[in-house]
Amino acid sequence: MLEKRKGEPFNRNSTSKSAVKRAKPKSFGLIRGDKMKNLYINPATNDIEMDAQNSFKMIEGDDELVQSVSVAFKTAKASWFLNDQHGFNRAVVQSKVYNETIVTDELYETALQDDRVNQVNDIAFDYDKQNRKLSVNFSFTKQNGETVEGGV
Repeated sequence: MLEKRKGEPFNRNSTSKSAVKRAKPKSFGLIRGDKMKNLYINPATNDIEMDAQNSFKMIEGDDELVQSVSVAFKTAKASWFLNDQHGFNRAVVQSKVYNETIVTDELYETALQDDRVNQVNDIAFDYDKQNRKLSVNFSFTKQNGETVEGGV
């Protein structure tokens, strides 16, 4: 696990004795210049949507990056056959002994799986154990220094 030191942002250069290698998943989106363009996924239904002309809706810029990180949080680690290191380790939430620090570390690690995320500034989450639902709000700094916020 990666360690977050109190009062310090969590970034790619954070060092820890227990730091694990993070896989760098490759996106299948379209790259135009320095902007990624990808299919839009409706966050409420998790479905790909069509526009009025029956073409796939597309998403780009900061919204695409937020969607990419959100999808990583929703993906179970080791469930994607092309990259078994992509996604969130759900076992830390579903274990009998719930440890908020370990869950926080896993969330930070998952957010940093995207190469465009340089530093995670904040992650706040709420776990409803009875309904088995994890809600996450996050803030991170991109490689160019801009701050982006999102939630899932």
